[in-house]
Amino acid sequence: MNRWTTRALSAAFVAALGLGTAARAAEPTTADMADQIRQLREEVTAMKAQKSSTDLSLTPSAAQSADAPTLADGAVGLTAGYDKGLFIRSENGRFVMKPGLLVQFRHVTTYRENGKNGGADEDIQNGFEVRRMKPYLGGNLFGSDIRYRLQLANDRNASGIVLEDIWMSYDFNKQWTLTAGQFKSTVSHEESGVSDIDQLAVERSLMNDLIGQNAMGSRQQGVMLSYKGPQDKLHASAIISDGENTINTNFQDTPPDSRPRIGGFLRADYKLGGEWSDHTILTAKGTKADTFVLGCSLSGSDFAGAAIYRGEVGAHYVIKSKWNIYGAVTGALTEPRGAGLPTRFDYGGLIQAGYLLNPEYEVFGRADVVRFDQDFVANDDIVSEWTLGMHRYLGADGAAGNNARLTLDFTYLPNAVPTDKTGLGYLANGGGNEFVLRLQFQIRI
Repeated sequence: MNRWTTRALSAAFVAALGLGTAARAAEPTTADMADQIRQLREEVTAMKAQKSSTDLSLTPSAAQSADAPTLADGAVGLTAGYDKGLFIRSENGRFVMKPGLLVQFRHVTTYRENGKNGGADEDIQNGFEVRRMKPYLGGNLFGSDIRYRLQLANDRNASGIVLEDIWMSYDFNKQWTLTAGQFKSTVSHEESGVSDIDQLAVERSLMNDLIGQNAMGSRQQGVMLSYKGPQDKLHASAIISDGENTINTNFQDTPPDSRPRIGGFLRADYKLGGEWSDHTILTAKGTKADTFVLGCSLSGSDFAGAAIYRGEVGAHYVIKSKWNIYGAVTGALTEPRGAGLPTRFDYGGLIQAGYLLNPEYEVFGRADVVRFDQDFVANDDIVSEWTLGMHRYLGADGAAGNNARLTLDFTYLPNAVPTDKTGLGYLANGGGNEFVLRLQFQIRI
């Protein structure tokens, strides 16, 4: 080993001894370690205290980012749930939105005696259809005295969506209410007073379609003033509108013969006993009390070439959760403008009843007859409809009621119908016999 190697090893050894001595000098003492442990414990305790005081709710808090949006002064939260329908509501109840959907899916089989080939052969038509699909919104704004409704509907023949209802109402007090917008007129109780899903049979009556409220169209645009009498016995309304079947039209009257120029509607219903809610359904299922209501209506629409007047007198009797009986007489008067032109008067009557066998099953029957003015109809001036059917209410013990049910009915038309009424499942047949079988599933949420 030369002298340079010896000197290098000696220097490395001395450096190692120096570093080891310095490291031993830097090691913490027992007292220093105790201080560090104490400081760590204090920091952990402080962090636990901060965590326990942090606001973990959905309301704005100091624990949230300073950039996060906060509710303005006076703002309230929202609640949602189900109470006889879905709802979204402000906590103070001043704003309510109730969305819903009504669907009626149907199969129809129609047999017409001598219905094709010029009356030489029988004809059978059958198939499925979505008779109705209606999304809607309703509720109140800025308090319980301002209400609204928006309702759309499918167009069965055009695969589109149309606007049916759009109206707002304001309660001046407990007696008087003003409604403005597009809504149903008030000629026939079964049309304007009872919803599509609360009817007794699969569809409304033939009388309503031929000479009643739906003869031209059940909706119009206008304003309605409604009144509730003392002790809530009398309900009455008066409407000024554009007239019958002015749904989704503007203010113009042109072309002059396509729509009325003005219309007026009056209706009054008087409750002798029971509940008004029972007057809004025509099935025995869901009725709450023995109820008896009398009603009448009168309307007129002024066209360029004629004035058309309609009226109804009806009675509604309910035995709680057992019977629902409804009857009405309807008339339609047409007065043409022009010297020597004859006046036309058509009239008809309806009687129907539903009987609840048990919470799940109800049987029903309906008969209605229309007599056309003989001066305008050469033959078959009497058209009648005879219907028998049954409901199966779904849910435990039929708890869903009309909101979810199956309906099967069978109709006999001795003289068929003068024109196609596909909404009812009926086809014109030139006076021959017609039989119609309808099976429908309906749901409302």
